[in-house]
Amino acid sequence: MNFLIINAGCRINGQGGTLSAAMAELAERTLKHHGHCVVVTDLNEPYVVADEVKKILEADVLIFQTPGWWMTTPWQLIKYEDDVFVSPELCGGDGRTRSDPEKKYGSGGFLTNKRYVLSTTWNAPLEAFTDPHQFFEGKGLDGLFMPFHKTM
Repeated sequence: MNFLIINAGCRINGQGGTLSAAMAELAERTLKHHGHCVVVTDLNEPYVVADEVKKILEADVLIFQTPGWWMTTPWQLIKYEDDVFVSPELCGGDGRTRSDPEKKYGSGGFLTNKRYVLSTTWNAPLEAFTDPHQFFEGKGLDGLFMPFHKTM
């Protein structure tokens, strides 16, 4: 299989991102050891949108390795989504069309044969996400990342 790992362990003020980088490197080594093709994009480095579009089109699975920043992904990953995912080769609009009013919002897009993994690291214990009386009110990581999941 072809994997694209997007390392969003972004540095801030020249520091940080080391845990996500280590996790991305471990995934890359493990997948290659099992005979898969792996390409990595490190969001700490400049990227070319057309190259990223090609990587996504060629990948069977996208792995996003990211820390949780301010209850979401780092702005660098959001910028990557804004830059890359709007490509006409990847995004077919939101699905609605005047010629077929039965098509609903969110039914567009061309990458329906792709799979993705969202791997996140947090400076918070599991119960902060699962206990309804703690900070995330029991919503869990999938509830917190619902917009990301819908984008995928």
